[in-house]
Amino acid sequence: SGINNAISRVGGLLAIGVLGVIMVAVFSASLGRGVDQLALAGVERDAVMAARTDLAALVPPVELPEPTREAIRGVVATSFLRGFRILMVFMAALAVLSALVAGFSLEHRPRRTTVLS
Repeated sequence: SGINNAISRVGGLLAIGVLGVIMVAVFSASLGRGVDQLALAGVERDAVMAARTDLAALVPPVELPEPTREAIRGVVATSFLRGFRILMVFMAALAVLSALVAGFSLEHRPRRTTVLS
């Protein structure tokens, strides 16, 4: 029981770490593409990309004009949703895989039938 509990906790921690890495990678890639489409100056682009680990809490630089800040907020929201959706697909695939492993690893016993007389 103690070993199962420890393995469960370690597995949960590893899952959080792995899913976090996936989320940051997808978010960063999507954010980079979106910011490139906005044609920001190099310093402005670097400032946005430096804050990419904030994910949805990323705040555009205050020096930028409001329309540009709003466009950056839109790119941030789109990038976060893209990362979240990819994580949900990944986790759904893991759930299906888990169900398949459980289904194949269970013993198949013939049903006992009782005869009523």
